[in-house]
Amino acid sequence: GWVNTAFFSLDGNLVLSAAADKTAKIWCAHTGYCLKTFEGHYAYVRSAVFSLKQEYVLTASSDWTAKLWSIAGDCIQTYRGHAQWVNMANFAANEEKIVTCSRDCTARLWMTHSGDCLRVFEGHKDFVMCSLVIGSAPRE
Repeated sequence: GWVNTAFFSLDGNLVLSAAADKTAKIWCAHTGYCLKTFEGHYAYVRSAVFSLKQEYVLTASSDWTAKLWSIAGDCIQTYRGHAQWVNMANFAANEEKIVTCSRDCTARLWMTHSGDCLRVFEGHKDFVMCSLVIGSAPRE
């Protein structure tokens, strides 16, 4: 199967890919070795992103769900509610919320850890393809 997306970690040492084989994978950017495989979706994984602190991975799938994973590969939360493919999911800068976008012509705002859907953004007449968060992690 094909690879749908691939993104660098902030430090550039890792690459996170999402693929039609229903998995996401973390790769070492220097050696090309696969370090971790995330399995649990029932259809294509359309996108995968790291959280800013690299503690979590967020995946979006053609199985109409998004999933939150620990960096160790454990599924922590599954976000259900879209009526079609979830094209992309992304973290807010503070990682307390996520946004998903879907082929069902909506975007949804969720609480990251509880999985509660806070808001459905309706009104598009076609697919919502991409979500991008601009900002920086909070300073500690």
